[in-house]
Amino acid sequence: KKSKFELRQEATKAKALQVSMDTIKTEGKGETTEDKRRTGAARKDAMRNIMERPETPRVKEDVLPEEEQQDQAVLLIQRVLRGRSMQNQMFEGKEKRLDLINELRAAERWTEASGATEEEQ
Repeated sequence: KKSKFELRQEATKAKALQVSMDTIKTEGKGETTEDKRRTGAARKDAMRNIMERPETPRVKEDVLPEEEQQDQAVLLIQRVLRGRSMQNQMFEGKEKRLDLINELRAAERWTEASGATEEEQ
């Protein structure tokens, strides 16, 4: 004997299969909106409308050569400034850790002078 839960599951599966078969059968035919509502196709159409992509923006084609040169110059200046900013940050970091760098260099010179290698330590 099957439980009520199993009976409901079978009924749900049977209904889903029936709807799928009806959709397949009516796919090539001209459906009315009432048929679409009955089969659930209206929801699919609504989802397609929601998922449509917006129109791709277009670039102005009538750009003057002077404007293009100016844009290129602005981009170059921005890149130069960003690069210089990174150089300054690296230099500040090096200055901030200069004591540690000198200590590591001294330790390396000491190990070279004592003749010990890193494997022996």
